[in-house]
Amino acid sequence: MKHIAIKTISRKKALKYLGIFFCVMLALTLLANTLYTLSIAQVETVSPVRTGLTRKLEAQATVTSDTETLLLVDPVLTGAGIFVDEILVGIGQSVAVGDPVIRLNMAQLEAALDNANTELTRLRLNDEQAGIPVTFESDGSLDAEKAEQDWADAAQDRAERLEAAQKAVERAQNALSAAREALESARRTLDELQAGHAPEEDIAAAQEAVTQAEAKVKECQDTLNAANQNLRDVQDSISEETEDEEYERAKLREQQRLQQQQRDANEERAEIDAQLRDLDIAAQKEKVELLGAVIQKGGILETDSAGVVTAVSVEAGAAVGTLAARIAPGGGQYALIACVARSVAKYFSAGDTASVSFPSGGLSDFEAPVTEIREVNDEDAQGEDTQDMVELVVHILSTQARLGAAAQIKLEKNTAAYECVIPVAALREDSKGKFVLVQREREDGGWGSKLYAERVAVEVVDQNDEYAAVQGSLGTYDRCIIRSNKSLEDGDSIQEVRQ
Repeated sequence: MKHIAIKTISRKKALKYLGIFFCVMLALTLLANTLYTLSIAQVETVSPVRTGLTRKLEAQATVTSDTETLLLVDPVLTGAGIFVDEILVGIGQSVAVGDPVIRLNMAQLEAALDNANTELTRLRLNDEQAGIPVTFESDGSLDAEKAEQDWADAAQDRAERLEAAQKAVERAQNALSAAREALESARRTLDELQAGHAPEEDIAAAQEAVTQAEAKVKECQDTLNAANQNLRDVQDSISEETEDEEYERAKLREQQRLQQQQRDANEERAEIDAQLRDLDIAAQKEKVELLGAVIQKGGILETDSAGVVTAVSVEAGAAVGTLAARIAPGGGQYALIACVARSVAKYFSAGDTASVSFPSGGLSDFEAPVTEIREVNDEDAQGEDTQDMVELVVHILSTQARLGAAAQIKLEKNTAAYECVIPVAALREDSKGKFVLVQREREDGGWGSKLYAERVAVEVVDQNDEYAAVQGSLGTYDRCIIRSNKSLEDGDSIQEVRQ
């Protein structure tokens, strides 16, 4: 039997080799865990809470007066594009009636006056020319007179033709009566001769006379028939001509009516044109007088009320606008008016407490209630689009601030508590709607458990810039992912990083 030699090692060496094995295994495990950690998303999570949302509003305002006066620039000056050479007042400066506020460019004023005088002269010449009588085209009265004369002549001609036809019938009737009497006489003569056994020659002559009388009666009858037919033809012709004449008369009457309407409209238009010319001349005279008055004052516009300047709405070197400045009387009640977004202001209402501070210093901070939230005043807008803006007004005492001071208004308001409030950073959205990714745990094949991201659909019921109140399958025990170092999808593995 062959013996196998068994090499033995000492206990010390065995322990050394075993330690080396465990160190290698530990290093490999740490390396594997490190590689796994680097391969999955690192996320930060928070749990939903039951709380309310805080609404915040911050806006800039200027201290003004409820009874402030607007120094408006006449449209004559704004329309002429006159530039401002110098602003003679500042915000917060006290002014009296007649104090200068701005100085306009004299060269532009004088040029505007020259143009205004030229235009006034043109308007006057146009008015004089419009007053000169002009020869108008025929209004149709002469044509109507000629038509009436033609119709009168035609009526006379018809009467004559009818009378001639009627006389012809009458003559034919008389001739026929005479012929019939002659025929009767010839027949009596023939009968007498035949009854008296007169000579054949006399009877033959009497028969010839009867024959001639019969021929004459027939001739007269034909003549009468022809005369009657002619009378009927004349009557028909007269009837047609009369209808045509009535039609033409109706046309003439309608034409005369339309012509009269046109004459009336022309007269009315001429009267309106004359009134418009008078108004244009009067307005141009006022323009000339205004420009002349401003030039006499050296281009200076003055205030017509005393008080404190709260705003200057023009700039030196720019065209003068409709509003030059705002002037408020001293004392009484002041107002802070801030223009804010409608979408922000909708969460606040009159009576909410506003914190008022003055960044420039020199005035104490205080709190005051919001007086009203209203639509933007057209005069305050100065041509800007304010459809999505509203004015927030806070009334204060005149002792709390000075006119023209710049102020900052802050408001905060908490809503009622919501059951589920999460950071806005947790909200996500895709084609299916809004959702959050929630941290979930699952078994890892006997190697423990691993974390993954799960999509949970939510509905946003309210939110501010930082937090959102949501409804959905979320509870305060869930952990919503708010940040990740990698792009995440539903089901992706994650590792939570505690802050």
